[in-house]
Amino acid sequence: MIASQSRVLRLAPLPPHFLPIADVQMPGMPGFELHQCLSAFGKPIPTILITAYPDDAVRERALSAGLIGYLSKPLRRMIARCIRSALTHADSGGR
Repeated sequence: MIASQSRVLRLAPLPPHFLPIADVQMPGMPGFELHQCLSAFGKPIPTILITAYPDDAVRERALSAGLIGYLSKPLRRMIARCIRSALTHADSGGR
């Protein structure tokens, strides 16, 4: 687990099966921005966004941008299903 976005961005190359879980309103670097920065590494990064303030328009934007999941807090069982989906996505080479 890596607690800060700045540490994530210093990882090079990214480890296999890397799965960032970021808050939409994270201080320093919001989840969307983190996903864009990670995608600049040149391969699909299966990112999951979480939020305490769910919004259908933001959810659509997240999924359209290639994020694997958009989850509302509290997470409970949804996080396990989303992680399985992300790992399957990563194993298929992002297709």
